[in-house]
Amino acid sequence: MRDIPIKLDGIQVVALNVSKLETDNVDPRRYLDRLQWWEKRTRTAGASDWKVVNDIEHLDRIFRKNG
Repeated sequence: MRDIPIKLDGIQVVALNVSKLETDNVDPRRYLDRLQWWEKRTRTAGASDWKVVNDIEHLDRIFRKNG
């Protein structure tokens, strides 16, 4: 992973269709750990929200007030 400084003050981050690596099939926790790492990194950089959407058909749900 690249270690570049990011500033995301007040930005809502949506991780869309996050690819699973071959190693994730052997140990699915690696995938979840990677998502947690990115969430922590974006929130530390000031992101106001973090969501993962793996089905573009449901992308509209993240834009609903209570979604």
